[in-house]
Amino acid sequence: DIVTTINMPTSTLAGSTATGTVTYTNNSNATVSFTISYPVGGVTTTETVTVGPNGTLTRTVSVFVGTTPVTVTAGASDSSIPESTTANNTVSAVVTPLIPDVSVTLDLPASAQPGTTVTATVTVRNIGAGTASTVIGTVTLSTGQQITVSVGTLNPAATTVTTVQVFVPGTATGSTITGTATVATSTPEITTTNNTSTDTMPVGALDIVTTINMPTSTLAGSTASGTVTYTNNSNATV
Repeated sequence: DIVTTINMPTSTLAGSTATGTVTYTNNSNATVSFTISYPVGGVTTTETVTVGPNGTLTRTVSVFVGTTPVTVTAGASDSSIPESTTANNTVSAVVTPLIPDVSVTLDLPASAQPGTTVTATVTVRNIGAGTASTVIGTVTLSTGQQITVSVGTLNPAATTVTTVQVFVPGTATGSTITGTATVATSTPEITTTNNTSTDTMPVGALDIVTTINMPTSTLAGSTASGTVTYTNNSNATV
């Protein structure tokens, strides 16, 4: 009676290789030769082996796990001595991928004045079951400014909030600035539909005010003098 047992992790990070062992046991008092099969790197390997009475033989198995569960199968066949049963010659195990799902939210201020620098926030979350590696966020503004946010490794259920400085040029007077944040990870994800976030920020208009200060009356034949003042009611140089 040749018994095959397999020891594999029940889950692993999506995009990684799951490694385990398969053991073949000769539950008899005779030396037996037989053929074994097992996966190495996802490719089935076969070899003919000889195991002594009540002896065991162990091999390392490995499979790549993407974003769907992987079934790992190992078996024994072609015994040199007839077996009492072959029902326990083949065994399977399922490895389930732990898949991350990173999302991003961009929050710009409700409004801004031209010529100023304002603070925005970039929130990155991992709402999946796996750890996300090499997570990088990017903020692109309609003014041409681009900001990179390095998050690094993000565990399941983890959240990072990063503040970034956004410059509002004087030429943006009276317009609306649009910002788009994206996030990416080197680990396969459940979905990428939540990897982009957009927000808008209206920019106030310039307001130049002219005031004059003159005497209301003066002596006929004389020169009246006063002042005129021009005020830039904005935060930009005009």
